[in-house]
Amino acid sequence: MMFNKDRRLPGPTQAHARQWALVILALHLALGGLYSVVAPPWEAHDEWAHYKFVEYVARHRALPPPDVRLTNEYEYDEANQPPLYYVIAALPVMLINTDDGVIPDVNPHFGTGTGAGGINAAIHHPDQERFPWRGTILALHLARWASLAISLVGLVAVYKLGRLLAPGRPSVALIALIIAALSPQSLFISSVVTNDVLIAALGCVIAWLGTEVVLNGLRPRSALGLALTTGLAFVSKLSALALAPFVLLALIAGAIRSLRRGSNRLTVLLTFAIPLAGGLAIGGAWVARNVRLTGQLLPRDPWVAFRFVDRWFSRTGTVKPIQWEALPSALVYGFRTFWASFGWGNLEAYRWVYWFFAALCLVALAGLGRWAFAGREGATPRRVKTSPPSPPLLRGEGGVGAPPPSQGGGRGVGGRFSGQFFMPCPPPRRMKNGRPGLEALAGLVVSGRNRLKPRFQIVGGRFSGQSGRDKKIAAGLLLVLAASVLFMAAYRDFDYGGTLIRGRYLLPALGAVATLLALGLDNLVCRPGSVSGRPEHARCAVPLVLTCVLTIFNLLLPLNVIGPAYAPPAMLSTADLLPREQPLDARFGDAAELVAYGLWPERVRTGDALGVTLLWRVLAPLDRNYTVGVHLLNATDQGKVGELNIYPGRGNYATTLWQPGDLFRETYWVTVGQAIAQPVMGRVKVALFADDAGQAASEETYLPVIDAAGQPLGDALMFGRFKLAPMEPAAVAAAQGPGLATLGEFARLESATWPTDIPHLLAGSTFTVTLTWGALARPPADYQVFLHVEGPDGPLAFGDGPPQAGAYPTGLWELGEQIVDPRVVRLPTEMPAGDYRLVTGLYDAAGQRVIATGPDGQRLADDQIELGRVTVARLDQHNYIPWAPGHAVDGNNKEP
Repeated sequence: MMFNKDRRLPGPTQAHARQWALVILALHLALGGLYSVVAPPWEAHDEWAHYKFVEYVARHRALPPPDVRLTNEYEYDEANQPPLYYVIAALPVMLINTDDGVIPDVNPHFGTGTGAGGINAAIHHPDQERFPWRGTILALHLARWASLAISLVGLVAVYKLGRLLAPGRPSVALIALIIAALSPQSLFISSVVTNDVLIAALGCVIAWLGTEVVLNGLRPRSALGLALTTGLAFVSKLSALALAPFVLLALIAGAIRSLRRGSNRLTVLLTFAIPLAGGLAIGGAWVARNVRLTGQLLPRDPWVAFRFVDRWFSRTGTVKPIQWEALPSALVYGFRTFWASFGWGNLEAYRWVYWFFAALCLVALAGLGRWAFAGREGATPRRVKTSPPSPPLLRGEGGVGAPPPSQGGGRGVGGRFSGQFFMPCPPPRRMKNGRPGLEALAGLVVSGRNRLKPRFQIVGGRFSGQSGRDKKIAAGLLLVLAASVLFMAAYRDFDYGGTLIRGRYLLPALGAVATLLALGLDNLVCRPGSVSGRPEHARCAVPLVLTCVLTIFNLLLPLNVIGPAYAPPAMLSTADLLPREQPLDARFGDAAELVAYGLWPERVRTGDALGVTLLWRVLAPLDRNYTVGVHLLNATDQGKVGELNIYPGRGNYATTLWQPGDLFRETYWVTVGQAIAQPVMGRVKVALFADDAGQAASEETYLPVIDAAGQPLGDALMFGRFKLAPMEPAAVAAAQGPGLATLGEFARLESATWPTDIPHLLAGSTFTVTLTWGALARPPADYQVFLHVEGPDGPLAFGDGPPQAGAYPTGLWELGEQIVDPRVVRLPTEMPAGDYRLVTGLYDAAGQRVIATGPDGQRLADDQIELGRVTVARLDQHNYIPWAPGHAVDGNNKEP
């Protein structure tokens, strides 16, 4: 009879689990290598700054001063980060000569926060980045592979953590390993240069070692490993502070467990204190260096302590208040980016990827709740088929180790017996001589041809099993780890005045989260057939399916999301126009020709984006990167209501990469950022200007624009039209005025007003008539408004033109809208004094008037609406008082 000396299952199950784990680790390496090759250089959060720290260590064999910047290309520098990751990543970089002077060609428009200016942080030059790699690019890829190697440490710890919590169920460890190794965010972070990968790996190791301390007591080796790993985490990234509550609670729980087992108190105290002091010494050495060089404990954020005290104690109001109302959306963002987020956090996966992980978490949480609230593990006997009659010792019917009669005869130490029923109980306490007593023989059952199989395993002369209560305590502490990491990530961003929780800051909890999800899935789906009625191979179904699904995800995401996001636009062979596109044939200097454009949709509101499709033809190469400025203007005053400044190809085909003859089509999505009070026509303005440093461009940096006829148009081209609509229709007062009429079947004149506070109008002056139109349907074309001052012989003064002086043509009107149209009429200086009719109506481009009908439905004469009468006077005439039939006034204001 043989007992395993570890917690692993005997037989082929354990061998298969190991082989499967190796396959998963190999998949992690292969897929991580794919991510590292597909992701362009510097296209991970602060990768350039992280790399420069690595390069500094590799070149100088020393740490950089924490108060001196290593980079100036981007906003953030990493010289004041804890150094452990950079020392490790520098080992392979030391082999490479990086004196080629490669620096990022910065895209000044990518940091918009919305991705509208492009998601690429740098312009990627194929001659520098193509394989075979050389110099700086080769060093970067070696550092990325170092990150991939570091991630394996955390994955091995995740597997061991799963085996520790569920020693008899290898599917738990496998599922946890699959989730941790094949989640897209974990793979991406493992494939780029960032210290997030090291703190994630150490977080997994801390979760494993802490759980071992909780379950097996405070032993020197595990306690020392836990404390030293925590110290290494402190010199890896400041977010390691979030792991401190778990470590402290695990040490306390392990100490209590050891004391309950009868361990010496002094031994437990020393085992608790000495490793803890060692871990603090590692982190303290780095803090002491900071103080010596900079005078600050944490030079990366020297004001963090001040903000904390001011926010929670002194309350002087000098720090920004935390925006708690943004917490729900921040949690959603944190969940999404914990599972899949690429680039600088500005490139997402497919939406259904997040739905998959949400469903996975919900199912796992249901299983975890079932496990957590179930009865004590082993409390319910399970029927085990045995050969007929078992020895008395195994049936609990007397003999050595049989329970006393007062215990019911059916219960023995180390197991439960009732005839041929058997269920192991929690193991007996260790004997004084360090060896288990004969009670251990109760852990055997008879099966098959009277063979004895062990139901307990012995490790180092004692039982290795733990009760279900102990494992639930350990799982609860893993929840504490995940919660403290979440709190630290949220507080860090909200303390700075932000409103996001970034998923990469949650990666120190990856091992804990993956193991808890695996426990839930295994308890809900992978229960053995003897309990749930499912076939025994159900244990393998979930790991296999999960491996296949996540592998497919991680093939699609690099090839279909990351790669295309940084690819230049597709080149066209001919300039064939698409439906709804209009030709332009305008040239920007000698560099480019804007062949055609298209706009979609026709109507946009505040917050909506207008798609502006431009068809470009490259005429000559450029030695500077020019920005494409696409601005939206309202036609009322040409005010800017939206703008997009971007390098061509969404930043991926900057003008320094252009080749003569290239023909490409690109759509620019421009968001309307200004509030729109009334419907109005919008126009598009496009310019090409140099913006090397991301500063405002001057007139001299614009490329001059020439139209198809060779006429200069200045420094920008204006074209197209679309409708700018308010969020809600504006309230309009009830119609008032002297007349109402309907024009065609699409418009109604609701009112007309003009100044009435003066008795007459002077010849040579102007006056304004405000017409209020109501749209009954979408007009079929653009119509002109005529407004005439008519005498007996015809019109003498005119106020013709499009509605609102062209700012809102009738072709954009929509049902239910009310359009206020002020129209200015200039009276001729030679206009005779007298009383005149004021008439209005609509006509089309051919001059044909639109049919006008009165309120009674009868067609109006000449299809014109009489609004009223106006009186015109002349200062050079003696009789300038208005004339009326039967009432004449002479120059002396006397009746004749």
